[in-house]
Amino acid sequence: MKGFNKLVLATAIIAASSCSFAMQAMDDESLSTTTGQAGLTLSLSTTLTNLDVKWIDRDGIAGDLNYANSGAVHITPIGISAIGQVITVDAGGTVGDTTGNGQLRIGINTTGATTINLNNTKISVADAGATGSAIGADTTIIQFDAAAALNIAAGMNTTIKLGNRVGGHFLTSTATLPNVTLTGLSIIDAVGGGSITIGTLGLSTVNSVTSIDVVAGGLQIDTTGTTIGEVALEGIRLGSAVSPSIGDVYIANLTANSVITVTGH
Repeated sequence: MKGFNKLVLATAIIAASSCSFAMQAMDDESLSTTTGQAGLTLSLSTTLTNLDVKWIDRDGIAGDLNYANSGAVHITPIGISAIGQVITVDAGGTVGDTTGNGQLRIGINTTGATTINLNNTKISVADAGATGSAIGADTTIIQFDAAAALNIAAGMNTTIKLGNRVGGHFLTSTATLPNVTLTGLSIIDAVGGGSITIGTLGLSTVNSVTSIDVVAGGLQIDTTGTTIGEVALEGIRLGSAVSPSIGDVYIANLTANSVITVTGH
């Protein structure tokens, strides 16, 4: 702490020697109108590689004697690359209100593209053992090829509001995504030996509106008002990744109005 104080003092002396300024005393009225920093701004570029994600359900599937013991979902490997993320954090309240009606607001804007690398990523299920601490042999149900990736174009703009029932909800989020593409997806039937392959899954002009509440029954997610300009499924193959393509499917002007409640059992 002493070393830090000396550093601060030396910095102040250097600044004073190179600048000419005047100091004036502030009265109580001036001090009362002075506030702190108007929020925080974070500029980030993120790179994460070889992430390994495991979800273990310790009590198994209720009412199913074949799968009554603990099981697991295993996702690996995953890499994330995000360039030019700008995150703003601010807080505010209602003028004259002293009941705690405040709000936390988080804005996320990407001036660069965001890429989630899914090179040979596998999503698998497994028997997790009696205590849920050990995972048995994986059975792959979804697999991505060697060049697979989830790409979000530059220009993603998201606003998250969290507070005392913001707009009647615990949390609200609005997001605009110009283009999202997922490549190299295969859904695998381990017993049948076949697969469904989608070369490219694309979403364009996504305007997401989401509200989240923690209700007595669990976590409730409402997407009413979410619109997607176009959904594109290209290079669809049934049977295997080398089967003849059945063509492409395009869905335009999709509205995703859903209320989802997530509960434990």
